[in-house]
Amino acid sequence: MFGELKGRFEPTYSKYSLVPIRGKYVKLKDTSGRRRLINREDCLGLVLVWSRTRGSLAFLQFLFGLSRTGIEVYLRFGKGCW
Repeated sequence: MFGELKGRFEPTYSKYSLVPIRGKYVKLKDTSGRRRLINREDCLGLVLVWSRTRGSLAFLQFLFGLSRTGIEVYLRFGKGCW
């Protein structure tokens, strides 16, 4: 099931910017620039763990090893990929 979800999640994750510009996610024009902190599997896992636990961000920080800001950015982006 995770593989099927990953297949639906991956096209959006790889084609759009991580941070919205004027409230809209924009398509990436090229692949140059800074690498993302987590890959698509981790971002999908973050959204799934958040949706099942609704726990605090401190728990997600501990689990994924990101700062609070990183968790918030990837969580917002991951939820928007659906």
